Amino acid sequence: MTKGEALSHNSLELESRTLTLALKADRANFINGVMNLTCVMHIPGIPKMERKPSVSLITLGGFSAPGAGHLRTGSASLSVPTVVVRGQGFWLNCSAEGAHSFVWHKDNQPFYRDTPGTQRPALHQSPLGVYVNHTISQGGHVYMDTSDLDTEGIYMCKVILGEVRKRELEKKVQIYVLPQSLPMIENVGPIHKMGDVVKAKCSVGPSKPGAILTWYVDGVKVYSDNVSLEQTPTEEGKTFNSISTLSLLLEPSIMANSSQVLLRCTAQIGHDYLKESELQITVLQPQEWALYYAGSDHASSALPNLALCVSILAAWLGVLWRSDSSVFCQL
Repeated sequence: MTKGEALSHNSLELESRTLTLALKADRANFINGVMNLTCVMHIPGIPKMERKPSVSLITLGGFSAPGAGHLRTGSASLSVPTVVVRGQGFWLNCSAEGAHSFVWHKDNQPFYRDTPGTQRPALHQSPLGVYVNHTISQGGHVYMDTSDLDTEGIYMCKVILGEVRKRELEKKVQIYVLPQSLPMIENVGPIHKMGDVVKAKCSVGPSKPGAILTWYVDGVKVYSDNVSLEQTPTEEGKTFNSISTLSLLLEPSIMANSSQVLLRCTAQIGHDYLKESELQITVLQPQEWALYYAGSDHASSALPNLALCVSILAAWLGVLWRSDSSVFCQL
């Protein structure tokens, strides 16, 4: 809601205008906890290029961006995200009562300076990985449009409070790179014999940092004695491919189902990435394995063909086969 008021000064032929804006502090009106208000006065006869807007930033009290780290020293405070996923934009928030100016540095190199009350902030040559949006950045609040691996570093806000007083607050920003696909389970066939040692491989990447890979057998977590994890740097040296190998002895004690085992591999990177893949394998008893191999010259290793061969043999012997107490092949 707005309310206008005009006062005339006839002796000088001048007119003062006041516009009051009443706006509810709804979170929908804030971007990462900051609202940008701009007021432009339109005066007939004055070109648009000469109309100077008045800009003000309002910070939502109690706002905390996900993963943000907050520091407070004296009357100055800093809010900077600890982790940013590559490609995302983010805010660098620095505030202090009575501040004369704010200067932002990345790895000790200045890239932004703003003095409250001035029309435009002073700009510095940006270090690698710094992408300031100068349209909405103001005061100690700086918005980065995007991020890449070079964005990672130590960000420091220097607050000038007077001629001899200043505060310096800093925080490290880490850049995460998330895998573009699900973890992949490899190096294991669909059918095995009871007593075999299965060596399955799970891989995912590239990512930064390397993903933590965890194995589960029929829903039960497998611990480090049977698992190895390797994180190999890529050619660029800043991201990693993660590979985990599972060594599993197929025995009745680990099997919830007498004929099948479900392998699951999960990949996790902090709170930003958690994906999984599953593979079900069939485990045959020795006598079933012998029958399977006896017909392997004419059948593939796929389970449906195995079931067909066993069914024919069962019919010839007149044997009643049961699985989970239900008949599936009968003469």
